Amino acid sequence: GSSVFREGITVTGVSNFVSGIVVGNNITVTGTISGTTVTGETATFTTGQFNDLYIDDIFIVGDNLTVSGDLNVSGEVYLQSGLTSRDQAFFASGDQTNPGIAFIDDANTGLYSSAGDVLDITAGASRKVTISSGTYGAVLTIWGN
Repeated sequence: GSSVFREGITVTGVSNFVSGIVVGNNITVTGTISGTTVTGETATFTTGQFNDLYIDDIFIVGDNLTVSGDLNVSGEVYLQSGLTSRDQAFFASGDQTNPGIAFIDDANTGLYSSAGDVLDITAGASRKVTISSGTYGAVLTIWGN
């Protein structure tokens, strides 16, 4: 079943949870914890190894995190030191006012895909450049708006 912790828990060894953990305040893991669903206010991990991890609220990784299965987060994910992907990374297609890849301090500037085989660059919520697939290679369109 589920384990409910109102104040917090520290795991220093190896723990296996079949169904899930409901966290009222925080959980700190210095060992390995697997098979976990985390719901609650804050889950803080210094290390963790997961087969599948489902997060409903805030999740902070202090050192490293390994997920060998799916990582599903229903809210936002904040990465303090960057993101490394060893496989494809998928982003929303977006549009010129809300690009699929944007910037924290300039959310209406970035990259989006307006159609299949098309990459668009937007700045100030206005399409500036389109690169698309053409018969003899790429087609570059620079927009004047």
